Amino acid sequence: MTSIWAVARHMIAEAIRMKIALFFICLLALLIFGLPFVARGDGTVSGAVQAFMTYALTAVSFLLALLTLFMSRSLSDELVNRQILILMAKPLPRWQFMFGKWLGIVVFDVVLLVIAGAGICGMVRYIAASEPARDELDRQKLDGEVLTARHRVEAEVPGDMFKRVAETEFERRREEGLYADITDLNPDRVKEDLRRQVEADWRSIVPLTYRVLQFDNVLCDRRADRTIQIRYKAVATRSPPDEIIRSRWVIGDPEKVAPVVVLRRDVHDRFHTFSVRADAVAEDRTLTIRLDNVNPYADDPAYPREPPNTVYSLPVIRLDEKAGVEVLFAVGTFEGNVVRVLALILFKLMFLAALGLLATSVFSFPVACMVSLTVYVLAGARGFIAEALLYLGDEGAVQVFQIVFGLVLRVVLFVIPDFPRYDAVDVLVDGRNVTLLWVLQGFGRLAVIQTGVLLLLACLLFHRREVSEVSI
Repeated sequence: MTSIWAVARHMIAEAIRMKIALFFICLLALLIFGLPFVARGDGTVSGAVQAFMTYALTAVSFLLALLTLFMSRSLSDELVNRQILILMAKPLPRWQFMFGKWLGIVVFDVVLLVIAGAGICGMVRYIAASEPARDELDRQKLDGEVLTARHRVEAEVPGDMFKRVAETEFERRREEGLYADITDLNPDRVKEDLRRQVEADWRSIVPLTYRVLQFDNVLCDRRADRTIQIRYKAVATRSPPDEIIRSRWVIGDPEKVAPVVVLRRDVHDRFHTFSVRADAVAEDRTLTIRLDNVNPYADDPAYPREPPNTVYSLPVIRLDEKAGVEVLFAVGTFEGNVVRVLALILFKLMFLAALGLLATSVFSFPVACMVSLTVYVLAGARGFIAEALLYLGDEGAVQVFQIVFGLVLRVVLFVIPDFPRYDAVDVLVDGRNVTLLWVLQGFGRLAVIQTGVLLLLACLLFHRREVSEVSI
């Protein structure tokens, strides 16, 4: 262990002397401490904080990734300048030398991440204290929806009920002979189409009716001075002339708590969030929400020429299938959330450090740099590539090419990690909790398994390499 740490300390000292490392450090400092004065967001203090965090954390992740790959040049320089021959003459196993190099790069990244994280947290607090809030709602959004770590609970969707209704409807139609003329009838596909239709009907709230949504395990602080947030996206199937959906929300089960009534005017087909008292949650940690499709504003009808509450003046409100309605409540602190985001960034850097050393142990630095950057780009675009595979055809004159190309891409996707899967910047900016389970998954998959495989391969290849030869 002493030998490994000695190599690591030498790597850290060498990284500090690198001019390119100094350039990246200065660029990071300029971005972190300069962005607050140019990133204004939407003109609100909460928007300014969100814009700064988005740009700063994205820049930190990208610049440190490039720096990590470029620091692998240390191994290339030692091979080219034959300095490695002096080290190999000592009783130092090659795997310890390679592991020490990797450890030194990772420790250097950890130091820079800690400094960057502290700088980001400090500048966020500076913006929050120095920027005037537009109004009280802006200040509440900053404290309750941005500088926090909120857990999300989605509404219970009765999927089993949808399935039962679809199967009953299918049997009824078949008994009535509606499918008698269909020779290639696929019962499973028909039932799935019926199930989707039943769910669409459930998500649609016709005028002068309501929908009751149930939430379980709302483990929030129920004190009256605490709040929870309701976030939702609704679409009007027949949009009002002013694109505003009017509705009434009853938050809380009247048989368990004193419900909170909220009147809403919301823009059609956009996300909206509002806060209510946390004591609307029952003692059994359940929350009931009733959404009424009525116009509670008698003096502000959707259709001025019609009475405010008729089936003709109100649109059908459809809850978005992906967004729907969700409850958010605080479970942690903003600073803890930042630490977990930086941990996920560190796991990516650990993988890239192993990747850079693996490439440099085989190729010269220019080629190794190209290989590493290619893998980095592919890892960032892995989701796009996986989605593109769904559109590859298997017919036509280029059928063979399509099949071979698809197989190659699938092999590449199996080897290359999914970096977007561990990108938590958007979650942090939205004030949602970056869970410890997410971090542990990233640690196990990225930092242990995939990084360990690359390090093992790098040690094996470097062990078999003739260090007196120069790669080209």
